Amino acid sequence: MTEKDAKPSLNSKLPLVASPQLKATENAELLAQGKNIEEQGMNIEQALNQQLNQTLVEFYERFSAWEHHVVEGSGLALPMMHTLELLGLYGPQRMTDLATKLCISTGTLTVRIDKLCRDGLVERVANPDDRRSLLISLTEAGRQLFEAHDSAHLKLTGCLTATLSLEERSVLIKILNQINQKFEQLD
Repeated sequence: MTEKDAKPSLNSKLPLVASPQLKATENAELLAQGKNIEEQGMNIEQALNQQLNQTLVEFYERFSAWEHHVVEGSGLALPMMHTLELLGLYGPQRMTDLATKLCISTGTLTVRIDKLCRDGLVERVANPDDRRSLLISLTEAGRQLFEAHDSAHLKLTGCLTATLSLEERSVLIKILNQINQKFEQLD
């Protein structure tokens, strides 16, 4: 066996990416991309990372545009809705915990919470576990806004994943959880 035989070429790796479930034209397209990748001097990992990056950016832009459109009718800025969203999902929070989840400073959060309090969407309540701290909690009006927004998210999720099998949805959840854990490690 020669060295060339022992070392798989990019095209011999591509069938690991291409699959029998794909249409023949899609497999041919992947093989053609493989030749293009070799011509550009990239390996399969670099090419996949580049493609994944482009796909993530496109997804983020589309999701962000959708999110802005949905929030637009509420009269709230997107960061305000994200605050309501976290309170709706996780329940009453201490300021420091909420700021951490939102990836903002407690000073920035204080300004945001002051406005949400004035708008009657959140309230500061005594923390039963620690008399020295307060919890931020949704009011009934805040809960209604959260539920409407959460309902829109659930409809979008259903629409986006309608063609995925239950197994594919489970794999997607696992992958997204792994990515979220990596984000936590970056901080």
